[in-house]
Amino acid sequence: MQEHQLDNNESFYREFTLRNHGFITEETQQRLRKSQILIAGCGSTGGSAIELVVRSGAENLIFVDNGDYELVNANRQNMTVNDIGRLKADVHRARTHSIHPYCRCGGHYAGRTTGQAS
Repeated sequence: MQEHQLDNNESFYREFTLRNHGFITEETQQRLRKSQILIAGCGSTGGSAIELVVRSGAENLIFVDNGDYELVNANRQNMTVNDIGRLKADVHRARTHSIHPYCRCGGHYAGRTTGQAS
């Protein structure tokens, strides 16, 4: 990627989502871009979904997970041994920014409790 394409979000986003044309309508692309998406759990299912959502063009994400990576997670979760001991939400925020530097990611580290989600 040329350096100037990282200088502004609009140029970056246009190039980043170019291959979505024909699969995702412009209206749907903009809805995905502007929507705030909550990923509840950054382990097996959530951790796999995050990258797909980001690469599809989402720009506003909230990661909720109170865990950190352990070696036992490595055979089924989107992590590397370098992630052991790190909070899952922090790992995915860093990975997300390496894919899409303009993506806004929030993180919550408390686990789900009764009444938070149903």
